[in-house]
Amino acid sequence: MPGPKGEERSGITWWILSFVTCGIGLAYWIWKTETELKEFMQTDDINPIIAPILCFVTGIGPLFHAWKMGGWIMQARQAAGLPAEDKSTKYVIFTFILGLSTKMIQEDLNELWQQAGGAAPAA
Repeated sequence: MPGPKGEERSGITWWILSFVTCGIGLAYWIWKTETELKEFMQTDDINPIIAPILCFVTGIGPLFHAWKMGGWIMQARQAAGLPAEDKSTKYVIFTFILGLSTKMIQEDLNELWQQAGGAAPAA
């Protein structure tokens, strides 16, 4: 049984904020989306601190996040009884294209939250 759904957000807004805030907004968004997915999946396999730290220490945080989110979203969709596809490679490729994976991941999460059932978003 899935846990609480995450918050639906505008993918384009967070994509823009990632540039305007020089990556700080991106690190926050990464932490927030991974935290929500961890709570939804009710697992300890997701550590939402690693990718934001990698953003600032090595710069590979967005790539790491994109790769991991592809598999995690697929697992979350399977757990919710929805059709699932691993989009890890696609997310990584679009990370190199102006960071568009941020928009894509958020839109896929929004779709998951809309279709998944489960509890309402945590307050």
